[in-house]
Amino acid sequence: MFHVVKIVKQNVERVEAICLFLSLISTDMKKRFTIISLALLPLLISQCATKKAASDDGVAAGVESAKVAEIKKQYSEAQIQEGMTIWQNSCVKCHKLFEPESRTIAKWETILPNMSMRAKLNQDQSAKFRAYILTHAKLG
Repeated sequence: MFHVVKIVKQNVERVEAICLFLSLISTDMKKRFTIISLALLPLLISQCATKKAASDDGVAAGVESAKVAEIKKQYSEAQIQEGMTIWQNSCVKCHKLFEPESRTIAKWETILPNMSMRAKLNQDQSAKFRAYILTHAKLG
């Protein structure tokens, strides 16, 4: 939501600059400029939003890739596989298994603490479970 507000604010500033410019030119030129501006405004707004969304996705994917790399440094492949076993044996007691790839790392980070607590996992089990899920989650 913040990004939308920022884009709108930037466009309001642009419109104010255009109004100042219009006050300095003749009436006939004002009409032409207004028509052209109104025709181009949606294009301008959509371009700003598209660039921002693309850059946000790139940043999120980079942060998530770094998180996965950090987890792989902290946990051996055997420990991550133990996490898979914990996931298979614990989660199915209450609900169907949701594949790690079904959600992004950011989404899993909001789900895992509560699920670990509900499954009564100890700290070591919870950490391995988290390592497995996040290393197999969807990026971005």
